[in-house]
Amino acid sequence: MAPAPQLALSAPELPAALPKAAPAAVVGPVSRIQPARLVQRVEPVYPEAARRLQMSGKVVVKATITKSGTVSGIQWVSGNNLFRDSAITALKQWRYKPASLNGEPVESDLEIVLQFNRPTNR
Repeated sequence: MAPAPQLALSAPELPAALPKAAPAAVVGPVSRIQPARLVQRVEPVYPEAARRLQMSGKVVVKATITKSGTVSGIQWVSGNNLFRDSAITALKQWRYKPASLNGEPVESDLEIVLQFNRPTNR
């Protein structure tokens, strides 16, 4: 039997390294959010009891700014209770330009800090 003829196969010329395909950039919708902005502030009345005791203090509350810009859902976080009613009464009168998402008003949560400084006697 005759030996089988050997076929010489040559591969086409290939580069040593093939460039990797760059991953396609995934571009989704871009959301634009604008935070709520205070437009009307009513100063709280300094409580008479705190005046007599010559007290100062900081009050912290959490609240929701509604789509219409009013303050709702006020929750007391910290501060002297002598300032509580005055702070809440004033905050209910504050008005905001509401937060917006892609130009549409949305509710937003906010932490508000009020500083009550002892009035000076003149």
